Amino acid sequence: MLGASERRRLTDVDPVVMLGRIASATGALSVRILASTPASIALAYSSRGVQGVLAPGLEEHGPDTAHPRVSLTSGTARIDLGHVDELTRFAVVVRDARGTLVATTAFGSQVSVDLESAPTGQIVALTGHVVGGALVLRAELRHVPGSLRDAITAFGFNQVAWASGDQPLPPHHS
Repeated sequence: MLGASERRRLTDVDPVVMLGRIASATGALSVRILASTPASIALAYSSRGVQGVLAPGLEEHGPDTAHPRVSLTSGTARIDLGHVDELTRFAVVVRDARGTLVATTAFGSQVSVDLESAPTGQIVALTGHVVGGALVLRAELRHVPGSLRDAITAFGFNQVAWASGDQPLPPHHS
């Protein structure tokens, strides 16, 4: 269990941490890459039975702008934990990232994942699952070659509509 203001580095040996129930339901979880070179970050999510993907240059809020539960702006993914009861899971995909992926809670707790030793290219770096009202984070560091769709589908996000391999359509698009 991750306490307030606690810092934890997720590794191959210790890849999982659970946020406390209060931390899991308060404020937002911000996820960003600390690196000296630019890297791309995308966020797949499942909220209120809807799956979607936020990627640079595309949708910035999901599942819609009227009720955003997740957002991606300026290289930072944010998950609204005030509505964690509507969130099922999420996955953070990074491309060409070197440095550290850092997830920060409203209480100042930080979870970090070292990307320096991760495979190059596209990797699913971190996943989050809501279990019994608490958010569980897991370092994945799994290389998935191909398109963003390939990476997202490899982690079970198979209800997303796509215009192309790297361009998801907004949820509820028909």
